[in-house]
Amino acid sequence: MPPLVQISPVMRSLSRWAVLGMLPVSVLLWGGTRPWTSELISWVLSLASLCFLVSMALPGSRTHLDRKAVACVLLILIPGWIMTLIGLVNFEGITDPLHAMRTRFPLVPASVNAPLSLTAMILASGMLGAFLICVDMAPSRAWKVRLWTTLCLTGAGMVILGIVQRLTGAQAIYWNLSESHGGYFFSVFRYHANAGAFMNLVFPMMAGLAARALWKREFLAGVLWSASLLLTVAAAFVNVSRAAEAVTLLLVVTTALFLALRFHRRVPGSSLVWIAAFVILSAVLVSSFGIKKTLGRWGRGLPLATLHEGGFFEKDRGLTYRSITFHLLPRTGFWGSGPGTFESCFASVIKEDALPVKGRWDLAHNDYLQTLSEWGVIPFLSFVALLCGAVTRGFLLWHRPDGSSIALLGLCGALSLSGVLLHAWVDFPLQIPSIQLFTSVIAGLLLGTPRSVDQRAFRGGNRT
Repeated sequence: MPPLVQISPVMRSLSRWAVLGMLPVSVLLWGGTRPWTSELISWVLSLASLCFLVSMALPGSRTHLDRKAVACVLLILIPGWIMTLIGLVNFEGITDPLHAMRTRFPLVPASVNAPLSLTAMILASGMLGAFLICVDMAPSRAWKVRLWTTLCLTGAGMVILGIVQRLTGAQAIYWNLSESHGGYFFSVFRYHANAGAFMNLVFPMMAGLAARALWKREFLAGVLWSASLLLTVAAAFVNVSRAAEAVTLLLVVTTALFLALRFHRRVPGSSLVWIAAFVILSAVLVSSFGIKKTLGRWGRGLPLATLHEGGFFEKDRGLTYRSITFHLLPRTGFWGSGPGTFESCFASVIKEDALPVKGRWDLAHNDYLQTLSEWGVIPFLSFVALLCGAVTRGFLLWHRPDGSSIALLGLCGALSLSGVLLHAWVDFPLQIPSIQLFTSVIAGLLLGTPRSVDQRAFRGGNRT
């Protein structure tokens, strides 16, 4: 066998193990929220993506990536890299972002801050590369289970750490006691809303594994995943982020209804017993972990209570959203200002237009507005198409008649992505590297799993 033919499977295997290993590592590294941890995650994933691309180019490579998914990835990366590289060529130091946007040639867009865009593009390339690697892995039953299990084990570990912190009255993340985070940290995340978004991303996947174990009558696995699910849901309700808790409630109800319908068809009457037991145990755990702070925040009223009175867009986030929509986006235009440049551009707009926006806004607290302002129209629509396509594929897999595992993965993956897409309207979960990676992996699994039955695709190898 020619040496190049032997190298291809080795490099592909390395890329797969790198993505799998980065799932727990990305969470342990403070969720990727420190600059150096984000850079480490981006470089490891970029190298894994490079190995994957090389393996595809070598003789004897066998793969079948979804063409629409590849097209969306290219429509994101190509404009982003063009803006970054042109910006680097013409970069003359940090200038006024608004001046840069006024003077650039419209048909050849350039980033207003190329060094920042370069860092953002390396991370985006690594994440989208990990997504394609997962699409390639998805037809393998063994790799599908490995990724699914690793996602949930990592989530369970993160939740247990957060619960121990809460029960022991920790004032900061255990290995970072020099920093004071007040009451807004949970587990490895400094900001409680990010922790809530992460838990909402993993607990539907845990529900899928718990249902799979119960369906197959695997006692130990059923106990493990049921306990993990209960702990995660309970922890989500003692988190002090009201937006995350609202998404949790919606996901819990939706997941329970879908699973109850499937279990009721298999064993009539069993679904009501399981739902009742789950609700009771969750309530007991929530009360045990402490819910006083959460109830105090909800006592101030609903998060969007001022919306119907017309006051929401006059202060805080509502004012920020209005400022981005009517002041920043008209300036960034069709091509955007460049990946990673939101903070400097928005600060310049606030200053020039004398907007009454207070404080520092390094992130927009709305992933859709921020992505549109930075990346422009084409990459923004491609991002939306990828994630919405994965959600649609997941619900289609739920209706597959063959086997419970694929149907459960489809449903629970679709609900997980739906939760993070909903939360992205009022916060910035998709700006956090660890949440980006988990989202990419779940979306890749869904889009890579065939809709129709193909026994050759589930023997543990690649789809040819």
